[in-house]
Amino acid sequence: MGKIESLLAGLLSREALQNEGKCRRCSGQRQAKWRCKDCSLGEQLCRGCMRNTHLDMPLHHIEYWTGTFFRAACLWEVGNYILTSHYSSGGSLCSELTFQKEALEIFQQERDQAEQSLLFHVASSAASAASSVASAASGADHGWGDWLNDEVEKECKEQDIDLLEENFDNDI
Repeated sequence: MGKIESLLAGLLSREALQNEGKCRRCSGQRQAKWRCKDCSLGEQLCRGCMRNTHLDMPLHHIEYWTGTFFRAACLWEVGNYILTSHYSSGGSLCSELTFQKEALEIFQQERDQAEQSLLFHVASSAASAASSVASAASGADHGWGDWLNDEVEKECKEQDIDLLEENFDNDI
C-alpha cells in the first residue's frame, strides 16, 4: 500500500504549477505555463523555451496551464513551425530559408513578450483586487474576510485567464 500511495502522490504533484510558475530554462524570469507530456522530465517552461526546445520534436504533445488545470495544446500555439531544409552549394541553409527562419523567430519573440506582459497584468490585477477586498473586510471581519478574499481572487483569476485565452486565440 505504501508504494501505491507514494506513486499517486508523485503523479498528483505533477498536476500543479512547479517552481512558483517560473521557467527553469531562462533563469526564472518568465512565467512557465507550458509543459510537454512526451519529454521525460516534463518541465514547465515559458512559451519561448517550449518552442526552442521542441524545434526538432514536432510530434510531441504539450499542455497549457489554465490556472486550475493543464489543457491539451499544440506546438503551433507556442510558435513551432516546420521548414523543409534545403542547402546552398556551400552546405549552409539557403539564404531564403535563413531569412524566413529569422523573420519567424523575431515575430515569435514579440508574441512571447506579449504573453508575458499579459500574464504579468493578470497576476497584478488579481493581487490588487485581493488586497483591496482584504483591507475593506478587515474593519468588520466576522470570519468572512479570508473567505471573501479567496473568492474574489479566484473570480479575478478565472476572468483574467478567460481574457488571456481569448486574446491569445485572437492573435493566432
